[in-house]
Amino acid sequence: MTIASVSLVATLALLFSASSYPERTAVEPAAVAKSLDAAGKDEGAVLFNKEDYEGARQLWEPLAAKGDASAQYGMGLLYLDGLGVTKDEAAAAKFFRLAAEQGDTSAQVSLAVMHANGTGMQQDYGQALIWYRKAAEEGDEVAENNLGVMYELGQGVKVDPVTAVAWYRKSANHGYSIAQWNMGTMYEAGNGVPLDLEAAAEWYRQASDQGHSSAQLNLGLMYLDGRGVKQSNENALSLIRKSADSGNKWAQTQLGTLYQSGSGLSKDLAAALSWYQKAAAQDHTSAFVRIGLLYEHGLGVEKDYSQAASWYRKAAEKGDEWGQNNLGVMYELGRGVPRDYALAMSWYQKAAEQSSARGYYNVGTLYEAGHGVPKNAATAAKWYQKSAEAGYLEGQAALATLYRDGLGVRQDDKLAFNWFQKAAEQGSEHAQNNLGYIYENGNGVSQDLKRAVEYYQMAADQDYAAAQYNLALMYSEGTGVAKNLETAVKWFSKASEQDYAAAQNRLGLAYELGGGVTVDYPIAVKWYQKAADAGDADGQYNLGTMYETGKGVPQDFAKAKIWYQKASDQGHTSAQNNLGLLYEKGAGSVPDPAKAMAFYRLASDQGNTDAQANIGLLYENGEGVPADTKAAAIWYKKAADAGNARGQVLLGSLYSTGDGVRQDQALAFQLYQKSANSGDRLGQFYLALAYQSGEGVKQDHARGLAWLTKAADQGFSRAQNDLGVLYLRGENVDVDYPKAMSLFKLAADQGEAIAQYNVGVMHRDGLGVTADKVVAQTWFIKAAENGEDSAQETLGEIYLLGLGVAKDYARALLWFKKSADQNNSDAQFYLGHMYQEGLGVTKDGPQAASHFEKAAAENHLQAQIRLARMYMLGEDIPQDKAAAERLLRKAADQGSISAKVMLTTLGAAK
Repeated sequence: MTIASVSLVATLALLFSASSYPERTAVEPAAVAKSLDAAGKDEGAVLFNKEDYEGARQLWEPLAAKGDASAQYGMGLLYLDGLGVTKDEAAAAKFFRLAAEQGDTSAQVSLAVMHANGTGMQQDYGQALIWYRKAAEEGDEVAENNLGVMYELGQGVKVDPVTAVAWYRKSANHGYSIAQWNMGTMYEAGNGVPLDLEAAAEWYRQASDQGHSSAQLNLGLMYLDGRGVKQSNENALSLIRKSADSGNKWAQTQLGTLYQSGSGLSKDLAAALSWYQKAAAQDHTSAFVRIGLLYEHGLGVEKDYSQAASWYRKAAEKGDEWGQNNLGVMYELGRGVPRDYALAMSWYQKAAEQSSARGYYNVGTLYEAGHGVPKNAATAAKWYQKSAEAGYLEGQAALATLYRDGLGVRQDDKLAFNWFQKAAEQGSEHAQNNLGYIYENGNGVSQDLKRAVEYYQMAADQDYAAAQYNLALMYSEGTGVAKNLETAVKWFSKASEQDYAAAQNRLGLAYELGGGVTVDYPIAVKWYQKAADAGDADGQYNLGTMYETGKGVPQDFAKAKIWYQKASDQGHTSAQNNLGLLYEKGAGSVPDPAKAMAFYRLASDQGNTDAQANIGLLYENGEGVPADTKAAAIWYKKAADAGNARGQVLLGSLYSTGDGVRQDQALAFQLYQKSANSGDRLGQFYLALAYQSGEGVKQDHARGLAWLTKAADQGFSRAQNDLGVLYLRGENVDVDYPKAMSLFKLAADQGEAIAQYNVGVMHRDGLGVTADKVVAQTWFIKAAENGEDSAQETLGEIYLLGLGVAKDYARALLWFKKSADQNNSDAQFYLGHMYQEGLGVTKDGPQAASHFEKAAAENHLQAQIRLARMYMLGEDIPQDKAAAERLLRKAADQGSISAKVMLTTLGAAK
């Protein structure tokens, strides 16, 4: 509440409230006596003050008939309020006029008040001025004050604050407390005099010392803010409490506000409600609104929208614009009353009819949203314009938004900026945030990232969640401010605590990746869940990834699909792509390439290049669609042309082999290079292979090693394994078993099966580590269970030969079969051996020959010799020396002495 509003309302009460008359007529009895019959007249005044109005009438009436001015004035008082007589305002005016015409200043003032109020007669400010002036010229302090009011408000005269001050000063100098108080208001506002807070405080003090409650309130407010006086909470509270205790409803409401906010005293919501109720008992509409706010927000009372709406209605029906606006909000939101946009509009319009800037704004919001009225941005803009011009910061911000977006008005970045700036200067956090966005993006102004940060900071400091989120982004990216992930997390946290979903998602990301905080998957899940539950698509997607990978929660593909689906329904293309991957892999269910394709296409249609690459893979592998490398190339090219690094690698792979496209290894190399240069580790890996093989580029082992190292450094397990092989074998690097072991282990820990096998080999053979067959077998089992055929074959050998374990032909057979199913020639050979010797199986020569034949076809030397012997001797298969010779020659070409001897035996040596 501003001082000006206190002054205006209280001054009007003096002029227009009938309750002012007892105050005005509380005069000394001697002042009434003006005739020779002094004793009788004094007795009448005494009886009046004792509220014996019938006795006073009996004494005054005959005197008045004789023309006694004081008695006529007294009779006017009786008729005005119906005291001892039937109320008759016309009769009161007649008696006041009779006394006034005889120069009775009290009667002149009372008659002026009746003319000003239109009491018992038609309102006539001109007549009021005449009678006030007559009394004022006789030095009547009340007349002087009220004449000042008429000049201040322009009632019957042109508004003239200078003349108003002159009359207030005359009255104040006569010691009239109300005039002293009015002088304070004029100095405080700089109205008719230069603004002078010290002078205002001094006038308030003079009135306050006489017990003027409104002056006590205003002086108390000056102490509270340190305006014109030294700030003092003690003095402020003392004065405001005095005013409140004297029954001043404005002070009671103000004291309640101080208890509610804890300004200058301990916060006490119960005390706040108590003082609001005292003011409400006097029909103070501001108190009605304050009580409503307590119930609406559950402050010191149980939240009760019905009670809130009821209190707002009390204020609204008495014409309080805040009550009208707040009641409108309750109808708009359906809080405590049924949602009713028409009634919301009705109350907003009532407020607007009182020139309420907030009312203008609220009407505009209904037109902008199309609630209860046809949606009309142009009409909304007109209402926002009224609100903005009236100085309402939310109206200014809303109008700025329309200009920014070109809704209902011609798009104009400059006007948008100007209105946002006006609102921001008044402290609108919404506008400050928008100004930050404007400076960040250079919309209508030169881009200025530092100023963007400044405006975001202003709004963030006011707990504006969107600004806190934006400020956090600036710190997380080092935009306009030094990068500081810890500070970013701080602001993400503040916004998250206000349920700002985007911030909750980013806070989850920080805990997942360890950006500014220690990695903590369960906490990451907690924040992703909050964001997801609030409908944030990114939060839903990220929560899906946690369930898919089992980070912070038990792995659950079904739940992953649920959250991906929710995000997908909002058009989140990464979620659509991931759903496609889950259906393609059959994660949590059987593979469904048709569904996978459907989700990939959804994402692809919105430009998701990962999905385009995945569609290409489906075509290349013939999953859910007929195999079609030409179609695959088309999809890879779409992704590659859009800069998708994986698409570039996959397209390069087709050009390398000439599948679906004309073979062009040089172009393949260029595509690998683009992908690698963008930092993609798969591209770096393929580029390394190209340099190593010399396909599409001059062979360069040094560069191959460099790119393989880059990919390995990014954690690409295949690169780590291959680099480990180079260090193991000493190919273009010095042999370094510990380094090789370290690289194999890094890849193995990521589940790379071949690396797990290699770790096992290193432990078995004691390369870079102490030999340990038990540890080796553990790694072989991991690799075998992950489908690595060499590990499966090795486990078969271990169980077949009893290497560090008891012989177990059944297990050996199991692992050899798994490996053979992947065309491992060693496993095929051992299966043949087991069937030939009847080890763990019924001896079966033809079955043995079948496995030897498969292995021999892969140039397996021992299989070639074994199968050749079976053909030479006709063991369990028909004798076929020609076939035996062919096999032995192949073995001999590989340097087998046994094969050469056997050829001699056949008589086929050359």
